Amino acid sequence: MIVTQQGERGLQLVLTDEEFAAFKKAQDRLAHVVRHGDPAVVVALALAHFAVHLEKRERNERARAPEKVARSHAPATGQAA
Repeated sequence: MIVTQQGERGLQLVLTDEEFAAFKKAQDRLAHVVRHGDPAVVVALALAHFAVHLEKRERNERARAPEKVARSHAPATGQAA
């Protein structure tokens, strides 16, 4: 990572062909938002979107966690004593 004189941060990425294809796909799909296909803007939007996705998934997992615990402590039914 580099920091410019203006305080901006820069990254240099080395992508596989598959990763570059995914980037190009995102760049193409964002063409209506990112007019000149600025790679920094495309990556920033993709990362922001992914962060929201991860937060939602974590929230859902936390919401289900008590349910799993409750099931594991539920008394067994139909078993002879």
